[in-house]
Amino acid sequence: MRADEGIVPVEFHLTRLPQGDLLIGGRDVSHWLETHAELRAIQEQHFSLFEGASDVVFVQDLAGQFTAVNRGAERFLGYPAASCSP
Repeated sequence: MRADEGIVPVEFHLTRLPQGDLLIGGRDVSHWLETHAELRAIQEQHFSLFEGASDVVFVQDLAGQFTAVNRGAERFLGYPAASCSP
């Protein structure tokens, strides 16, 4: 528990030592959780822009395969995005 009596999210690691003892380590993952939540919000924002664009937008991998196609591309091409993706 923190000095302000807030709960601290902790990740624990357990390691069995050669002599059979258990070594337990822990770390505060508050910052990781906050960063993860911020990243999720940014991803949702980008996805919304991608899907909401009236222009044709697609993503290809280095092999030239479509990995994502937006609704604008569906309307332009006339068939569902699922048929473009692997």
